[in-house]
Amino acid sequence: MRKLVKITGERGRWTAEVEGKRLAVIHNTWRVGETGYADPMEGIDRNGKRFMENAEALRDHDLVVMQRDVGGGDLARDGYIGVFSFDSLDLTEGAPVRLRLLDRVADPKR
Repeated sequence: MRKLVKITGERGRWTAEVEGKRLAVIHNTWRVGETGYADPMEGIDRNGKRFMENAEALRDHDLVVMQRDVGGGDLARDGYIGVFSFDSLDLTEGAPVRLRLLDRVADPKR
């Protein structure tokens, strides 16, 4: 059984607090297979505060929070799936944000 953690996000922020760490939040919509992740970031200001905070959290930690999206093209949060370890981060300008998911290390407390 995985550890249960409290995940505290805020509307409009792309990070969430987990056990004293500010982790990047990623969308289940952009998951590719079991381990891939590629968020196209279309129409996103990569110099904006939200993107910069998210990118900093991705660089500073090897963990991310995956959210369950409402679906049907709506990226609004419908809850959290869990905390995942990752590697192979790619934040190349003008390209999708990519990473490789390794393990689901924690589940959200309900």
